[in-house]
Amino acid sequence: MVGPASNSVQPRILAFSHPRELDVLRQPGFVRGRAVLLLRFPGVDPETLQRWQRALNARFNACGCATGAALSIAGLLTCVIAQAWLGGWGVSHWGGFALRTVVGVLLGAALGKAIGIQAARWDLRRVTHSIQKSAGVTETGGL
Repeated sequence: MVGPASNSVQPRILAFSHPRELDVLRQPGFVRGRAVLLLRFPGVDPETLQRWQRALNARFNACGCATGAALSIAGLLTCVIAQAWLGGWGVSHWGGFALRTVVGVLLGAALGKAIGIQAARWDLRRVTHSIQKSAGVTETGGL
């Protein structure tokens, strides 16, 4: 019998029954991490709920890896271009080039990951606000 590995971590499931409950996702101290967000709003058609769920889950579970990878490649290219322009490719320059390249790639990856996570948080705030607005939730409370 094939099943999940015994040490695999199952994602949390967070269910929301009212659009106003989405406010918790925008709070700075809310614990993020691997989770599945489910929307169960009465009176909203299932197709719309699924579209909203996909948008929320993509942003909530974003880890910044794509941005980190892009900026690490940018760091690598920057180091190669700088070496070609400033230092030359002689054997005596290889050690410095290797060090600068490793540092450039790691800094690019870390910066990209941080930027990607923050961009996802801002986009999550925008999407939750848009969903609440579409569902008829006003700033003063009611539906």
